[in-house]
Amino acid sequence: MKIIDYAGSKERRIAAGLLLFGAAYLLLRLYLIRDRTFDADELEHLHGAWLVARGQVPFRDFFEHHGPLFPYLLAPLAAFIDDPIRAVWSARLLMLALTAATMRMLWGMTEPRRPLLERALPVLLLCSFTTFADKSLEVRPDVPAMALLSMVLLGDTSAPRRRLAAGLLLGLAFFFTPKIVYPAAGLIIGWLISDAGGQGVAPGFAWKDFLRRWACFFLGAAIPFAGLALYFLARNGGRAFYECFYLFNRRFRAGFPFTVFWLPSYVENAAVWSLGLFGMWVYRKETVKVCALGAAAAGAVLLPVVYAQYYLLMAPLLCFFAAGALGWLSGRIRSRAARLALALGFCISLVPPLRTQLGSLRDTNAVQVEGIACVMSRTAPQDRVFDVWTGESFYRPHAYYFWFLHDEVRAMLEPVRLEKEIVLALADPRCKGLVWGGYFNTLPAGALDYARRNYRYGGCGRLFLKKAAPAKP
Repeated sequence: MKIIDYAGSKERRIAAGLLLFGAAYLLLRLYLIRDRTFDADELEHLHGAWLVARGQVPFRDFFEHHGPLFPYLLAPLAAFIDDPIRAVWSARLLMLALTAATMRMLWGMTEPRRPLLERALPVLLLCSFTTFADKSLEVRPDVPAMALLSMVLLGDTSAPRRRLAAGLLLGLAFFFTPKIVYPAAGLIIGWLISDAGGQGVAPGFAWKDFLRRWACFFLGAAIPFAGLALYFLARNGGRAFYECFYLFNRRFRAGFPFTVFWLPSYVENAAVWSLGLFGMWVYRKETVKVCALGAAAAGAVLLPVVYAQYYLLMAPLLCFFAAGALGWLSGRIRSRAARLALALGFCISLVPPLRTQLGSLRDTNAVQVEGIACVMSRTAPQDRVFDVWTGESFYRPHAYYFWFLHDEVRAMLEPVRLEKEIVLALADPRCKGLVWGGYFNTLPAGALDYARRNYRYGGCGRLFLKKAAPAKP
């Protein structure tokens, strides 16, 4: 804390205010960890972790098209925590820890000799950014990917050893979410530009060092690829890994314009988005960071499906440049009154996003907790439960290879075969129940008809239990 020791009294007051804001922000998030609505994606990821903790292999034993590292990261929680609700809380705490690590790395991206406020401002902006605040709390693979990307951005990658580490970190991030390829491509372009700019000092040695750095980078990136390929091949899951993680995602049919989620984010965070994009031009000499953010923004436009969580990969850099742009504008204003007006306008711009975050306190998970408790109380640990995408059975074995069958997944499947396989899964003696949520009603008619004839309401939540077989005469 030396940076505070020699700061003036004015800066210490500002620092104290920022610390109070940070404490209030963390207290709010600790409350939200317990009571905020569970996103179905969170329960989907925890179900995968629960299956992995019981010896199943992703892709081979159950459908997954996200990166395979996330269920293994969460598996220890599912292995040691029997209560499903506490498992969600624990996983959210892990996400909070990764988020805090990202914020610490964002703090470190500003040069240490800069004033305290300049180092704290990007973190303050990140806290106010509603898309970040909303999605970083949830149990998502984008959160560890964001932390790994921030770690790469923080470090000096000029030495071959550090380039090796950068490749390893990006390779790991890819197997959390493959969408990391866009900011990673930007990093590669930025490093190439920076490396090329350093050539010519000692031609023979420079090119040798250039090749050594890039050989180390690709070696580091190859380690996770090779390790996971060998892992799945050894467990007879190589083909399933290729088909689900690569072919399924490459052939993804669903799509919508990036503006569906970007425009609401811009409306709620107009100051951060505008200043961040302006800051990319102001600090265009920050080649690597500019290229990384630019490529991530290009990914938002080019990808067929871009949900709000994708912007976690952009948020730290966006806030870094937004803070820089704000400082640049402030430095060019001579009038004290104009500076105060700028500061006041900036503070006012933070009110809507912070109000939005406070509004999330109204979205509680009480009904979901009751639904999960219903499944846990009416079924035995070994009972299979058919669930389409409610998530309420995430701590029970699933009756079918596909645990989530929302529109995007069903669009990739052949309806006649899907109907036949669902009926077989529901008829399996090991399947004791089903959760009749909204997505269940979108299943093929034959599957719905079979469910109506062979399952009865379980007495709580949305759970239906298999009818007893008729007694033999």
